Amino acid sequence: METLPQGDLVPRGIRTRTLVMLGLLLLIVTYGLQRGNGFIYDDHLLIIDNVPLSTTQQVIEYFTGTHYEGQYYYRPVTKLVYGLEKRLFGDHAAPYHAVNVALIGLVFVLFTAILRRLYPAASGSLAVFLSLLCCLHPVSASVVYPISGMETLLVTVFGMASLLSYLHGGRWSFPAAICCMVLALLSKEQGIIVPALLVLSDVTGLRDGQPHKWQRHLPRWLCLAGTVLVYLLIRLSVFEGREFQAASSEVAGTPLQSFLYTLQVVFTPFLNLYYEPYYANWYSPARVTLSLAISGLILLAVYKRRSTIGGSAIFWCAYFLLAVLPTANLVGQETPFAERYVFAALPALAGLLAALASGVEFRGTTRTLALSAATLAFLLAVLVTVNRGPFYRDDLVFSQQWVSTNPAHPGARTLYGNALLRLDRREEATAHFEQSLKVTPDDIQQINSLGILYAADARVEEARALFQRALQIDPGYAAANFNLVHLERVYGDHHKARLALQEALSRHPGYAEEHYRLAVLFEEEGNLAMSRTHWKRALEIDPSHQGALQALQRTGG
Repeated sequence: METLPQGDLVPRGIRTRTLVMLGLLLLIVTYGLQRGNGFIYDDHLLIIDNVPLSTTQQVIEYFTGTHYEGQYYYRPVTKLVYGLEKRLFGDHAAPYHAVNVALIGLVFVLFTAILRRLYPAASGSLAVFLSLLCCLHPVSASVVYPISGMETLLVTVFGMASLLSYLHGGRWSFPAAICCMVLALLSKEQGIIVPALLVLSDVTGLRDGQPHKWQRHLPRWLCLAGTVLVYLLIRLSVFEGREFQAASSEVAGTPLQSFLYTLQVVFTPFLNLYYEPYYANWYSPARVTLSLAISGLILLAVYKRRSTIGGSAIFWCAYFLLAVLPTANLVGQETPFAERYVFAALPALAGLLAALASGVEFRGTTRTLALSAATLAFLLAVLVTVNRGPFYRDDLVFSQQWVSTNPAHPGARTLYGNALLRLDRREEATAHFEQSLKVTPDDIQQINSLGILYAADARVEEARALFQRALQIDPGYAAANFNLVHLERVYGDHHKARLALQEALSRHPGYAEEHYRLAVLFEEEGNLAMSRTHWKRALEIDPSHQGALQALQRTGG
C-alpha cells in the first residue's frame, strides 16, 4: 500500500503515472500541430527513393552495405525500419511523423524511468518535468519534425533502454542491456557512447553503489568490449577504414566550437530555425557568454554539493562529454554543426539538474523562485519548438529559411532550386541555379540540376558542358554521368549512348532505373536477351519497379 509523504496530496506512484500520461498527451498535442508537414530534404533520399522491404535479400544487403551511397554510415537497423515504414505507409507523410512522435514519447518514458531509478527519494514530478523539458526542447524538435530525425530518435530509445536495463540489475538485465546496446550501435554511429555509459554507471557507483569492486564488474566490461570490437570489425569490413578521415579546417569546425555550439543551442536557442549553420551564422558572443554563465552556475552548484552527489555528477558530466565527442569535428563529418547532434547531450544536462535537486527541500521564497524559473524555461522551450514547426512544412519553406540563415551553404541553394523544379517553376529554378553558381561555382549538385534544366530546354551544348564540368570536379558523380549518357541518347548517337550507359553502370551498378533504361536501349537494338537481363537486375535492386515488371511480362521474360 502506498503512503502519503508529507506535503503530497496523492500517493507518489499514482501521481507520477498520471504526470507521465499528461506529459505524453502534451507531446502529442505539441508535435501534432504540424501533422500536415510533408517530406523534406533527406526524406526524399531515405523515404521517397527507398525501396519497400519485401525480400530477405534486402535485409542481407542492409547489414552488409552502407546506409546510402557517398556517406560512411552503417545503420542497418535504421534502414530496416525505413524499409518497413515504406512498405506500410508508402509515400504518405503523416504516419511517418506519427512514428517520430511515438519515439519521442518513448524517450520521455525511458528517461523518466532512469531518473526515478537513480533518484528514488526525489519527487516523481521532478523526473517527469526534466524529461518533458528535454523532449519539448527546440533541439528535440530538430529530430521530431523531419522524418529523417527518426535515426537519432531510434538510437536514443535503444541507448536509454540499454542503460535502464543495466541499472536495474536483475537476472535478465545484462542480456537485455547488451541487446539494446547492439541495436543502438546498428541504428546510428552515436550509439558508440552507450557501452561507455554502462561502464561509467559501474565506475561511479550508480548501478550498485560499489564503484571500487572492479573485479566484480570486469566480466561484464569484457563482454561489452567484445561486443564493441565485433561492431568495429564489421564497420572495418564494410568501409575498409575509409571513414576515419581528419577534419578539414576549411569546411569543418573545431572541437571547442562544437562544445560552445552545444551550450548555446541548449541554453539560448534561436527562435527561428538555423539548420546546419556555419560558425559565422550561429556564433553570438552574447548568447555564448550567457550560456557559459549558466553552465558555470550549474558547475558551481555541483562543486558545492560534491560530497553528496559526487559519483552522480561525474556520471552526468562524463555523459555530456561523451555525447558531444562523436560529432565534435575530431574527424571528417557530414556537416560541422547541427542541432540533431546536440540531442544526445540533452539528457546529460537534465540528469545533472536532477542530481542537484534530489535531496534538497525548496521552501518559501526559494521554492517560489525555483518553480518560476522552471515554468519560464519550460514555456520558452515549448514556444520556440512550436514556432519551429512550420519551417519543416515542405522543401520550399524549409530551403527558403535555410538559405536566409546560411546563404553560402550549397546544400541550401540546391534544395531551394530543386523545390522550385518540383513545383514546375522552371524559369525561377533556372535563374536561381545560374545565380547560385556564381556564389558556389564548384557545387556539382547545382551544376547537375542546371544541366537538367538546360537539357529540357534543348540547350544541348550548354547542358553537355555542365555535365562534363561536374564530372571533371568529381569523376565518380553518378547523377551527372547518367544524365550525360541520356543527353547523348536523345540528341546524339544511340549506339554510343548505350555503350556509355553500360560503362556508367559498371562503375555505379546499384541504380534500378538505369538498368531499366539500358534494357530499353537493348530492346530497341533487338537484343531481347540482354534486355531481360537488365530488367531482372532492375527488379533485384527494386522489386517494386513497375516498368521492369511490365516489360518482362510483355516480352515473356
